[in-house]
Amino acid sequence: MKYLSDHDETTAQTKSQQQQKAIELCGGVVRGYTKDASLYFRGPFLYHNQQRVPLYACHIQSDLVQDSFVALRGVADSINLRYQFTDEALHHSLLPDERLERFMFELLEQLRVESLVPETYKGMRSNMLHRFEEWSLRYHHSGLTESSIGLLIYVLAQVCWSRFNNVSVTEETEDLLEATRAGISPMIGKQLYGMKQNLTDQEKFAEYALQLAKQFNSMVRDENQDEDEEEKDVDTILEEIEAPEFKLLINFDENDEHVFMISSGESKSWLENDAVYSIFTTEYDKISQADKLVRPMQLKALRSHLDDSISKQGINMPRLARQLKFLFATPEYDDWNYAQEQGYIDGRRLSQLIASPTEKRIFKDRRERPQSDCVLSFLVDCSGSMKQHAANVAIMLDVFARAADLSGIKTEILGFTTGNWSGGKPMKEWIKQGKPKNPGRLNETNHIIYKDAEQTWKQARNSISGLMKVDLFREGVDGEAITWAAQRLLKRPEQKKILTVISDGSPMDSATNIANDPYYLDNHLKDVISNYEQQPDLEIFGLGVELDLSVYYRNYTILHLDDNLNNATFNDILKMWQSRMK
Repeated sequence: MKYLSDHDETTAQTKSQQQQKAIELCGGVVRGYTKDASLYFRGPFLYHNQQRVPLYACHIQSDLVQDSFVALRGVADSINLRYQFTDEALHHSLLPDERLERFMFELLEQLRVESLVPETYKGMRSNMLHRFEEWSLRYHHSGLTESSIGLLIYVLAQVCWSRFNNVSVTEETEDLLEATRAGISPMIGKQLYGMKQNLTDQEKFAEYALQLAKQFNSMVRDENQDEDEEEKDVDTILEEIEAPEFKLLINFDENDEHVFMISSGESKSWLENDAVYSIFTTEYDKISQADKLVRPMQLKALRSHLDDSISKQGINMPRLARQLKFLFATPEYDDWNYAQEQGYIDGRRLSQLIASPTEKRIFKDRRERPQSDCVLSFLVDCSGSMKQHAANVAIMLDVFARAADLSGIKTEILGFTTGNWSGGKPMKEWIKQGKPKNPGRLNETNHIIYKDAEQTWKQARNSISGLMKVDLFREGVDGEAITWAAQRLLKRPEQKKILTVISDGSPMDSATNIANDPYYLDNHLKDVISNYEQQPDLEIFGLGVELDLSVYYRNYTILHLDDNLNNATFNDILKMWQSRMK
């Protein structure tokens, strides 16, 4: 299994703190400049309220690992100018349908607005220059300039940036550009001149930008026609001008074919009730112990199956435990190291200095030992659609619980579902009462404890295997479950409290949706998560199973659990937690 290297271990926490600080500062820059408090970054992506803001220009795609802070500031400044100088309705109306043309058109419009930075904003201009230079070198070093089409894209970006901003092209690659630049100059000279003369007029600029985009598309097609007898389709061309470590984002379809986006909207019932969540009745709600819901013999069989599955994964448990301890431990000083060459003067050793003036080991230093003052809580969506992922989720959580035990970190594993399909007893009572309007939640919740934080993994190992009892999985009321799990955490004494929610979709209770509207539980979930994300004593994360949960969570990652548990999954989750460690 691949984990962070030993060198990474010594610096990862500091880097993650710097990363998060950079993200927050860039978000503040964008909000301050645009005067829009609803803008913020989730990882490298910009969001407005809960909706991701599309940023397609290739040179402003952020990489939190490789980008310097100044480069990230350059991205934020570029976004500010886009908001100030681009009429998005006009831009959208002019977009070409052909993907290669759109790619170039998006790049040219972004370069246009960046050239309009006010003269007095020297810091902003410097940030964007640094950003473009850093992007240019990464593009070149990725190997993309080694292909004819990759080089064509690079030359056009360099020439346009240079012309619009009256600056030199990137010095390191100046000689590389020369032949291609000389070859295409006669074909694009008119368009370059027209764009340069109309930088302040978006519509007029677009006329020439669209011509250049069409010319670019033609040059790419001609290049492929020259190299092969049969013309390649667009998808093949796009694949060939992507490097594994450097994405141009030429494909504008935001939905990865293996990752689904949540459907979210505005609930009229929620608004009519002044955004106050209501529950028709709590009489039938339950909090259950998992080992009481499964027959002992079946629980034993499930445990045996879980153990067999874990043994096939080849997971290095001590290594994972060390990673967890490093990530969540807090340093404590419990004693002194004596006979040191630096530190605090040890009065008991001053006599040695008199006897031997060259003696250096007269100091003492405080001994630091990491203490794991942390509790990890996992909340599992036990709705019907999660049945296909139940085995892999059980493996993942059992491994984390066992490794956390070894590192002295307490863990809690919880689940949530409903007691019935389609409303159960609350639905029947609602019908008897004449179906009053906007009844709120209309099913009986069942919150399940698979492992309590006070239990060791050994004590809870049979109960954890109850996650594989999938006939308990029905529907899901996520907002209430998160409130329940969060309140359990907040009552605990540990300094660090981490809640990680594992889900493959939006809240779903058919009775509640029918009696209110489809987005009632969705709006409640957003409200709950938003409140807890502002809670200083709690960190909340979302793990989306084949799903992008960004519509709900600021801190999230996507889990791919289609087949066997991917060893990289553990590293992905560790990195997600690292991003918020304070």
